[in-house]
Amino acid sequence: MATVYGVVRQHGGFMHVYSEPGIGSTFRAYFPASASQAPPPAERTADDSRAFHGGSETILVAEDHDGLRQLAYETLTNLGYRVLLAADGERALEEFQKAPGRIHLALLDVVLPKMSGPEICARMREKRPGMPVIFVTGYGADKSTLQQTRQEGLAVLQKPYAARDLARTIRDTLDQRAELQPHE
Repeated sequence: MATVYGVVRQHGGFMHVYSEPGIGSTFRAYFPASASQAPPPAERTADDSRAFHGGSETILVAEDHDGLRQLAYETLTNLGYRVLLAADGERALEEFQKAPGRIHLALLDVVLPKMSGPEICARMREKRPGMPVIFVTGYGADKSTLQQTRQEGLAVLQKPYAARDLARTIRDTLDQRAELQPHE
């Protein structure tokens, strides 16, 4: 439900919920009207056809939603990445602390049980300043957190996301980080 609410809010809409005990609930999503039409598939952004590449880096995925955690795992392992999974914030931090130098990037849900994504990021960056992090969120209400995150140069991926968007965001973040590293 949080993901649906986030998508509705992101598109300028609102939700109305009507519920009666013993009868059930009705959820209605309202979106602003648009006079424009969606472009035909051939005219959509050329970016959609751009190939995306994997790598051999190790990615820490902290996501409490089983389906999204599995999607991330399958997408990233199929692209050659090594993936460490965590269903809550404490487990994510434990995985990182085992060997902070072996994790190349962390994909952190903003809202997690036991510890939030931004809290995990802060703790990781105490040991490894500049650790590449991508935040994932389904909430449109996280705007203040997300605005601060973007100001710090961290990527944000909005739920629901497609596998290709995940793959491109990860590769772009890793490549950008590599460009910033001093050359020896």
